[in-house]
Amino acid sequence: MKRWLKIFLIALGGSFLLGLIVFQILLMLASRAPDFYLEKVQIDPAEASQMSDQLLQKTTALATQVQRPGRWFQVFTEDEINAWLAVDLPKNHRDLLPPELSDPRVKLEPDAVRIAVKARHGLLSGILTIDIHVQSPEDNTVVLSFRRVSLGALPLPFRPMIERLKNFAAHAGWEMREMQKDGVPTFVIRIPPIPDEKGQIRELTWLRIADGRVELSGMVRKR
Repeated sequence: MKRWLKIFLIALGGSFLLGLIVFQILLMLASRAPDFYLEKVQIDPAEASQMSDQLLQKTTALATQVQRPGRWFQVFTEDEINAWLAVDLPKNHRDLLPPELSDPRVKLEPDAVRIAVKARHGLLSGILTIDIHVQSPEDNTVVLSFRRVSLGALPLPFRPMIERLKNFAAHAGWEMREMQKDGVPTFVIRIPPIPDEKGQIRELTWLRIADGRVELSGMVRKR
């Protein structure tokens, strides 16, 4: 009986040690961060405040443009977006992020957006990275393809992110169709051109993501 108890205790201790080793490996993998995040998360406060204000000014100008008939156009840079995420988001819009997420940053590449954010996932914490391919093949339509979702170097399931996107689209009144493209989850989002109280219809006619910038343009016309 003592011999079996000894074997049991040794096996139990070995299993516990193996579990600790596996958990440490998972912690190391989860803690890996993309290079762009390590670069963008370090930002000079004065410079960030200035660039955040630039983005807010552009947003205000765009909001004014889309109130009157005619063409509208605006460009937002990667640095302006990251400055807003570093300064204005935590100061004035904390409720936009769930409590398990903080310090988001983005990288704009040709037809793609990379999002990285500090996250907690169960017992693990690290940098959540989302790679999305973005295209606008026709007016009022945006196609999003989720290339990768990971916590550090650990791949994560797409479904929770997809459900968040569906809820957001439904709340905004957008039409969304799910499909598979090249083996990855893809969503065709159409923004209905619904007239406002003045009978004006706003249309998105151009969306382009390049290195370090996103370009938006469209048309406001009478019904």
